[in-house]
Amino acid sequence: MIEKENQRHFSYDLEASMTNEEREANVKIVSMRDQIADEGINNYTIHNFFKNRKVIEESDLFKVLNTMPKGAIHHIHTTAANPIDAYLHLTYKDCVYFSARENLFKVFPKF
Repeated sequence: MIEKENQRHFSYDLEASMTNEEREANVKIVSMRDQIADEGINNYTIHNFFKNRKVIEESDLFKVLNTMPKGAIHHIHTTAANPIDAYLHLTYKDCVYFSARENLFKVFPKF
C-alpha cells in the first residue's frame, strides 16, 4: 500500500502551473462555493436539489459559473452518455450543418 505522504493529488501539476491571476480567481470561487457548500448540514449542494434550487440559483457561485463559456463536456458518466453512433446519426439530418469557419456543428430545427 502506498503511504499517503507519497501520493500526489491528481491536480498537483495543474495547481503548480497556475498564474497569480488564476490563483486569485480560485480563491474567489472557493469563497463563493463555501457560501452554499460547507461540510455540515448547510451544504445545499448535496441535499434535495428541488428544495434548494432557489438558494443555489441565487448564489454568487451559480451566477459566475453560469456566465462562463462551456467549451466541452468536462465530466460525464458513460452510463449517462449516448452511444457515439447516436451522435453520428444526427449529423446526417437535414437540420444539422457543419460550420468550417467556427469548426462546429450547428442545428437549425426550423430550417
